[in-house]
Amino acid sequence: GSVGALSGFLVESVQAYRVVFAVYMVIALAFQWAIARKLYLGFPRALVMGIVDMLFLCFTVHLLGSVGTVLPLIYVATPVLYATTTTRRRLSMTVAAVGVSGYALIVALELLEVIPYAPAIRGAARPEVAFAVISVVMVALCAFATSALTANLFAQLERANARLSDLSQHDELTGLYNRRYVMARLADELARLVRQPSSLTVAMVDLDGFKRVNDEVGHDAGDEVLRS
Repeated sequence: GSVGALSGFLVESVQAYRVVFAVYMVIALAFQWAIARKLYLGFPRALVMGIVDMLFLCFTVHLLGSVGTVLPLIYVATPVLYATTTTRRRLSMTVAAVGVSGYALIVALELLEVIPYAPAIRGAARPEVAFAVISVVMVALCAFATSALTANLFAQLERANARLSDLSQHDELTGLYNRRYVMARLADELARLVRQPSSLTVAMVDLDGFKRVNDEVGHDAGDEVLRS
């Protein structure tokens, strides 16, 4: 989106619309400021940001040609990018729905000659109806399929990472926290004591005579004792 906004000032054919590009740049910078300040975090902010991006991209596609150019690919790429920011599948699907709906509306209005085709490109030929319909269908299929697939893949990756994190912090036999987790928590608590002086208690528990269980009835029995 930012690249498209910058092109509004550099590409001569769309400089007449530089006000729209400037407004988008201001909105984009405001979103980036909010992200840096950790304001309006979560799904609502990402959703509004995605809708704004898609509306701006629809405007750009209309200016430069909705059919017969590579520009409709942005309706496929943008939802995928949003799918990488969160495991919530509905975000990427919503962004894809907004983009596809906007694209279909633009193509329909151009075919009905309500709005001109590619007004920023002089002499651009209006596409045939069949070609325009096929373009909309292909964009819709690719946008929804790729956004759903990417969201699913990233959700699986996050679950796998969570599982690995859990395994790295727990003892496989007993399910209790292991030494790595205890040392990390102890470091956190000591750092907290530096910031907020208070008391800290560390308890150590030892099982007397446990070696005799392993020696007399075997390690399998000892493992069962530890599990219980």
